[in-house]
Amino acid sequence: MKPSVGCLSMACVIVAAASVGCGKSDASAQPAPKTEASTAPSAVPAEPSVAPSAHHEHHEKVVIPAVTISDKATTTVHVTWDTPKGTAVNDDAPFRVRWTTSEGLAEVPPEVRGKGKDVSAGFDVPVVATKGSPEAMLAGNVEIVVCDSETHSVCVPVKRRLEMPFLVGHEAKAKTESAKVPLPKAK
Repeated sequence: MKPSVGCLSMACVIVAAASVGCGKSDASAQPAPKTEASTAPSAVPAEPSVAPSAHHEHHEKVVIPAVTISDKATTTVHVTWDTPKGTAVNDDAPFRVRWTTSEGLAEVPPEVRGKGKDVSAGFDVPVVATKGSPEAMLAGNVEIVVCDSETHSVCVPVKRRLEMPFLVGHEAKAKTESAKVPLPKAK
């Protein structure tokens, strides 16, 4: 039995939706393979780690190394991307960060939405520690699209579960740029 032309057209629409802004689409594009997480629950990694997330199966978990935030004022944490050579954030594709968990913070930062071009150099997260908290944590889901930066022949939607632990201290800067999220190679 042959598929109808309408059915094939719908499949093309679905593939095209996953590669917004790219000149071509590739239905065989797959997210990067998952890596193992550290088994030590209290260990703070020196570099971001990527691991499968138990609560969000479709999001790989990225744990950012602990960032020191102020105990007296708002600290802005700048999150950037760690992209492999030949891969870039898709400027025209949608981008979203939705915070789902907050501990030790006075308030949950606002959700971030936009296009890839708005966050190609990263995005800011304003955090305020709850008075008297020695540490805090913020977690949420990041959705972004990366593409082959030379030909845009392959685009890959990426979902990450971002976990950001914080240490609260007097010496914290008003703005810090120590959070990097690794993204997969568009292939």
